[in-house]
Amino acid sequence: MTGKKQNTKGRQRPAIRQYVIFDLGGVGLAVLVMLAIFVVFMRLYYYDSVRRALESPVQGESAERYVQNLLNKNNGDFLAAAQEYVRTFPQKDKMEVWVLDDDGRVAVTSSGFPVKAGDMRDYTMAVHAPDGKGFDILRYHGEPVYAFTYRLNGAGGKFYAMRFMISLRGINRQLVMVALACGAAWLALAVLLLISLWLCERWITKPVTQLSAAAAKIAEGDYKTRVHLPQAPHEINMLAQDISHMTAR
Repeated sequence: MTGKKQNTKGRQRPAIRQYVIFDLGGVGLAVLVMLAIFVVFMRLYYYDSVRRALESPVQGESAERYVQNLLNKNNGDFLAAAQEYVRTFPQKDKMEVWVLDDDGRVAVTSSGFPVKAGDMRDYTMAVHAPDGKGFDILRYHGEPVYAFTYRLNGAGGKFYAMRFMISLRGINRQLVMVALACGAAWLALAVLLLISLWLCERWITKPVTQLSAAAAKIAEGDYKTRVHLPQAPHEINMLAQDISHMTAR
């Protein structure tokens, strides 16, 4: 029975190691979760900023009234009005803008190049939405973009649409950098925890184990036992010296 207990005791982990693994390990896991939540919130914040920027061209003055004025100015010529709208659009350096006709075809683009619209879920959403707005995150020519379509109600039941797109490549790159920085910080914390474990075992666990072994020998009547722990912390070293002085008497 005694031998089994001693063997079981010998297999037990040192208390300091258990503390580092379970307590500090739990802290490391909590920090990792917090960093992940931080990255998610950063993404939500940046994407919400992009969404608000996309909506900004149709805020304030009624977009329908503005386009209608352009149509009146150009004698009802939709293409000419669309070209003038895109030409005078003040945020062309920040976002791509398209004007779509009543058939959903791209009439004019701020890039000046003809495009094939393809599947535009944001346009479909805008057509059926009560507020005439539709959003989508998609890939355009292999690049991630945030798209916003705004429906304009025209005369005779017709409607037109303006589509605005902002590239997410720069934002996604920043998010990746933030995630890498958070990962590097967590790895640094993990390395510090491992170093702390190693130092604790070297400076505390080993000396205490040696003191325990010496005490066991003294309990068995071996009074010639001496303990020398010059590398141990001051308090443990003093205890070792006291045990050595005690057995020397």
